[in-house]
Formats: sequence, C-alpha cells, structure tokens
Amino acid sequence: MKKTNKRFNLMSFEFKDCRYPNKEINGYDFTENTDGYMNINGIDTYYNFKFIVGEGGAQTRSLREAYHVVNAQIQFILKNNINMLFINIFDGDESNNNILKFKFLLNLQKNKIQKFIFAGDLKEYVINYTKIHNFDYNSLNMLWHIL
Repeated sequence: MKKTNKRFNLMSFEFKDCRYPNKEINGYDFTENTDGYMNINGIDTYYNFKFIVGEGGAQTRSLREAYHVVNAQIQFILKNNINMLFINIFDGDESNNNILKFKFLLNLQKNKIQKFIFAGDLKEYVINYTKIHNFDYNSLNMLWHIL
C-alpha cells in the first residue's frame, strides 16, 4: 500500500493531491487525506482506516469527519464516470455503535454507488466486499500484512 496525499474538496467534490491544504485560504474545504492507495486488478483503490473506541466529543468529531469524507466520495462518484474504489474501514466499539449512520448515507444512492464505496469493519470487508470485486488472494494477503 502506498501513502497518498489525495483528499476531497467539500465544495467542488474534486479528488486531488493536496499535501498542505491549510496553507491555503480555503484549507477547511478539504477533507483528511486518504490513508493509502493500491491498484488492485487495474482498479485504483483508496483506503481510509478509523479505529474509534469509547464515547466522547473527540470520537464524535472523528466519525463526523469520516461521514463527510464518505459523502464526498458519493458525490465524486455520482459526478464522475470513473472506475475507482473507496474502502472505509471502521473498527472499534464507537465505530461499531455508529456504523448504521454510514450505511444510511450509502443507501441513499445505493444502486449508483454500491460497487464503488464500502463502509464497514475489516471483517465485513474481507468476507463480503472482496468477493464482489474478485480481489485476488495476493492483494488481500498484502493488505492483511500491512494491517
């Protein structure tokens, strides 16, 4: 997996390389950068990992930020005819307690974005989503070793 500085602009829903967004006047328009990139079977695949445990304001803010990222992914896919995957892995008890909020968001455009965006825990990803895309064993094995 490669490091990436790609992130979404929340106003235009562009997805671009932007290493230091807060040096710009519109820095708050950008999401966090994606955590990693892999090309799997010729498909650009971007990963976001969140491990959120315990209740509290910081956890709520982290999950809300992630929610905005997933919404930007949806808007980007709807706006662009592009074959790209976004994998959002949410682990930890607080992530688990709030995963239905992400499922709700994804279900609003389910038929149009289902095969392009995943949000769930690592187990669900490996068991279900990888089968949909026929990811090969070597790619999954590489991911397991990274995690």
